[in-house]
Amino acid sequence: MRNKDVIEPLTKLLLPVDGSEPSLRAVSFAARLALLLNGRIAKATLLHVISGHYLSSHMGNVDLRAETILKDKTVKQLKKHYLETSINPIIEKAREIFSQTAPDTTLDSTVSEGETADIIATLAEKGGYSTIVMGRRGISLAAEVLLGSVTLKLLHMDHIKTVYIAGNTAPEDLSPQPLLIPLDGSPHALSAIHEAALLANAGQSRIILLNVINIAYCAGRIGMGEDLGLEAEKVINEGRKLLIEKGIDSKRISASIRYGSPAGEILRVAKEGGPCLILMGRQGRSALKDILLGSVSNEVIHKSTDHTIGMVTR
Repeated sequence: MRNKDVIEPLTKLLLPVDGSEPSLRAVSFAARLALLLNGRIAKATLLHVISGHYLSSHMGNVDLRAETILKDKTVKQLKKHYLETSINPIIEKAREIFSQTAPDTTLDSTVSEGETADIIATLAEKGGYSTIVMGRRGISLAAEVLLGSVTLKLLHMDHIKTVYIAGNTAPEDLSPQPLLIPLDGSPHALSAIHEAALLANAGQSRIILLNVINIAYCAGRIGMGEDLGLEAEKVINEGRKLLIEKGIDSKRISASIRYGSPAGEILRVAKEGGPCLILMGRQGRSALKDILLGSVSNEVIHKSTDHTIGMVTR
């Protein structure tokens, strides 16, 4: 799919659900997104992944040899019972939440077995999904790496298009919600511009372009008299120009240049503006590299729990 077809952004949503409050909040956000975009999203799919733990408390009398487990009637009966009593109610609850807000958007569902992140990634790629919308978990960055967080794994798969991580709080109406786009002059950071333009044109949202001059890394250049403010203005103006070319009124675009820690300033600006949607371009890097290098995106994801964050790839 990735080599043959171009997947347009915000056209097809994949919604992993597990019955938890974070996953249901993600479904609610996805529905409001579909409503805002008014027909652009052709389809949304609810996905539940069975990881195998559902059998762990019932395996005492089951033959676990590889050649027999798939044929064992007890396993089949347990799976059927689990589907009917546990999975179907999860799917139906998520379907109800989505359909109440976006009844005109086609919604289907599927259940699959395997390692959760791999199943999500495979379905997203083969099914041509533009966007994955997920809930967040309240665990630390170190814990996510040790536990193999589904979200963290997906963010580091280079063929995944865009992942939205729904915040713990979000307005019922997305149309007036400000869009915050951090820019650092890199091509991947500009990936968020097109996504922001689609959302802003649909909802008449205002857009905040942010560039942070990282004093820790730029102290030497500042000491040599370099005008980093001028460089930051060029970065902001490039983003502004692209937005205007995509039909955004310049009056709805504001800019902020800050000095300090990039992640810290992004979080600060997000809080100052009230509830906002943070859109950041992403690049394919390993989880270990992101920890060692102090990834800005990872820090923002983990500390900005109330805001919804879109990690965008073009």
